[in-house]
Amino acid sequence: MSYYFDQDGNPISLEEWARRFEDFKGRTLVENVTDAGTLITMWLGMVNGLIDGARLFGTAWVSAPDDGGRHVPVELELYDTKQEALAGHARHLQQLTERGRGHVRPDTPQAANAERQLGSSPGVET
Repeated sequence: MSYYFDQDGNPISLEEWARRFEDFKGRTLVENVTDAGTLITMWLGMVNGLIDGARLFGTAWVSAPDDGGRHVPVELELYDTKQEALAGHARHLQQLTERGRGHVRPDTPQAANAERQLGSSPGVET
């Protein structure tokens, strides 16, 4: 059984996973920055034996730096597929906007890519 998978769910070797995982931009699907923090969705590419399902992608909300300069992960959600991850990111982005967590703006080219992949998504600005 393989424990490492590419973004399409195909098995890959540990060496190939490590090579791809080193590419931060390549594994980042969507990143949105606000004055209150960063919402980021990334390919993780490995199966964790403690969690049901593949959970190859994750979305994290990380707060803006505190007084000590530390960024604190506030929320994390894991997904089996890229499509689930992109939809989850859009949902979290909408919730952040509704909670008034700051004006959300796309800060990477991946934000526009996510909208194209999902179709018109509320909360994802281009």
